Amino acid sequence: MIRNRRVADMRDITAPEVTRTVELDATVDEVWTALTDDEERAAWFGGSGWIDLRPGGQGEIRTSDGALHHVEVDAVEPGRRLGWRWTPTSGGPASDVEFVVESAPRGTRLTVTERRLDVTDLHATATGPQASGAAPSVTGRLLDLELLFLARSRV
Repeated sequence: MIRNRRVADMRDITAPEVTRTVELDATVDEVWTALTDDEERAAWFGGSGWIDLRPGGQGEIRTSDGALHHVEVDAVEPGRRLGWRWTPTSGGPASDVEFVVESAPRGTRLTVTERRLDVTDLHATATGPQASGAAPSVTGRLLDLELLFLARSRV
């Protein structure tokens, strides 16, 4: 069951910081795996990539629209918290992203905060791929993660 329709409401796409919380019909371990396993992450995030999941680890993520992002891991608390900075290789503002995973009465609560590091030119951000209504990089993909766990729970 999708319990958080706010994820689809992304009118604040040019905000310097966006936080979204969703409750997923999955265990903490399943959600953690969806965040940290390269193939699992691709299933809901789209695109492809790899991340060396340790503080200071590096990686690359190619999003479903073909954009390539360099990733540097800031924090890893297994089963609880993951943080990274990702920067589009074609230019544009980098973002710090933090995932917090918590047990909830009916599954797992996932809170994602994406903080843009350079928002001096919001017009440039709003005229890029996100201007069409697409959500900020990571927070906008949470609905896809919810739908993935919904589909898996019905199999």
